[in-house]
Amino acid sequence: ADVVEIETWCQGEGKIGTRRDWILKDFATDTVIGRAT
Repeated sequence: ADVVEIETWCQGEGKIGTRRDWILKDFATDTVIGRAT
C-alpha cells in the first residue's frame, strides 16, 4: 500500500468566503492523486 499524504488548509475572511481544500498526494512520488473542495 502506498503512503498517501493529505494536506488541508483553511482560508477564511470572517464567516463569509470560508473555504477548505483537501489535496491527496502520493508520498513516494509527490504526485497529486486527488483533490476535494
